[in-house]
Amino acid sequence: MADVLNPMLYRRLQRFFGHAKVSNRGQAMICRAVKGVLEDDEKRLMISHAGEYYQLCCPYCNDTRNRLYVNHMFGQMDGHGRRMMFLAICYNEGCLEQRDNYKNFIEKMDDITFRETEVKQGRIVSEAAREVMMPGRCTLLSDLPESHAACVYVRSRGFDPDLLAKKFQVSVCHESRYSIARNRLIIPIFDGGKLKGWQARHVGELDWKGPNRKGLPPKYFSCPDSDFRSRCIYNFERMSAWQTGIIVEGPTDAWNFGAMSGCIFGNTMTEFQRRKFVSVFRDRTAVLLLDPEEFDSKTTGKLIEFFEEKMPGRFCAVKLPEGTDPGSLNRDFLKQYVKEAAAEKGVEVRYKKVA
Repeated sequence: MADVLNPMLYRRLQRFFGHAKVSNRGQAMICRAVKGVLEDDEKRLMISHAGEYYQLCCPYCNDTRNRLYVNHMFGQMDGHGRRMMFLAICYNEGCLEQRDNYKNFIEKMDDITFRETEVKQGRIVSEAAREVMMPGRCTLLSDLPESHAACVYVRSRGFDPDLLAKKFQVSVCHESRYSIARNRLIIPIFDGGKLKGWQARHVGELDWKGPNRKGLPPKYFSCPDSDFRSRCIYNFERMSAWQTGIIVEGPTDAWNFGAMSGCIFGNTMTEFQRRKFVSVFRDRTAVLLLDPEEFDSKTTGKLIEFFEEKMPGRFCAVKLPEGTDPGSLNRDFLKQYVKEAAAEKGVEVRYKKVA
């Protein structure tokens, strides 16, 4: 028998569902309880690393890719008198969301879910090795019908749903224990091939900067208990292959500009993000391309000072025309505008990969 953290669960899964692949073998779940957003919300378990889990071919659909995920802590108590029954998900067709399937699954797992089982203490992995969990069952844009609201929306922005799925694994969340993540675009953030976080973006455009913005749903909902906003640069692996790096605010800005751009999830960069960027682009060239309204802010000014000191003659900030942003302009126009504006400041922008 495989050396796993939850032998009883593993044996039971193998008995009823066939061979189970073991992922993150021997790794402990890393989580903490945090207070909900509303005053009367109960504490919610935030998982920053799933730890060991078992992958099976879901018996309730035509799955052949081991898309039924069961965490080794499934059915265990969370420290607040609640059993963690949400730790089993079919990522193929969401089969466990159907009452009869879920009831059948629970009946087979009854020894696991209704009494304590012996779970071995796993090893705590380093922060660099940790991965977060997706918000729930998601479907890649490429697997959705063309008429789906999310596909219609991204096409209205000039993006190809199939390419977004292929290059960035953009999906739509159908079911999640985070209610705000449901029916939103899910943009996963990878670093070194590991899932470090995700952003759930509202499908559609609202006036988030207008006078009634407080009554609107948030534009983005970010993965709880994840520090990707301070430690990651979206699309950094692809960006690093180019002679010039373009720093933008949001993921859609990076989609629009192209592979040589990376987003910093806002208008600031942490020290860690700055060091990360400079370690690759110090001897190349770089452009800071934030939304025009951020160009003259004190925060942006300090960021410009940092890069001008670290990359003298190789860095500049470019201000776009008022009322525009890197995600709304035609790509060809945007690239030419940035190249010419940078040249005026003595910085050569090269849209070529490093040899």
